[in-house]
Amino acid sequence: MNKIFKIAVVGGESTGKTTLSKALALTYETLVVPEYARDYLLALQSEYTESDLIQIAKGQLSLEEKYTLKANKLLFLDTDFLVLQLWSEMKFNTCHKYILNHLSTNSVGAYILTKPDFDWVYDPLREHPNVRDRQLIFRWYQELILSTNKALCIVEGDNEQRLATSKKFINNLI
Repeated sequence: MNKIFKIAVVGGESTGKTTLSKALALTYETLVVPEYARDYLLALQSEYTESDLIQIAKGQLSLEEKYTLKANKLLFLDTDFLVLQLWSEMKFNTCHKYILNHLSTNSVGAYILTKPDFDWVYDPLREHPNVRDRQLIFRWYQELILSTNKALCIVEGDNEQRLATSKKFINNLI
């Protein structure tokens, strides 16, 4: 079985993560693991709780395992457990040990962090339209990623610039 190198595309709301993840998967002829939380929360139809984040984490992990089996050398993650940690700490001022334990054995090899330089677009699942909050979230992601000692690429600009920066970063990794 070939070893799959996982790259998580993370960042705040409305920063182009999904668009970039899909473009990278197309470029490298592989797959992108979708964000499990989106479908889960849309089906929930009520305010989510801390226990919902555990269900989301388990669903995300299951998706990642399935996609890993089908990936072609690289696998892009449209979110990962680091996102769940940040989300949990922001919303509930704590993070469940299930998420933290998984992070300690994290199989992600590198991170691409999207700058919040896109206009915020309304979505019923988004909670942070304020520019100041978006900058704070970006810095929080940056600090968390740096603490993992994993490779980090920060992308900014339009979609073409983000893709070009990401490709250069990935090509240097592989």
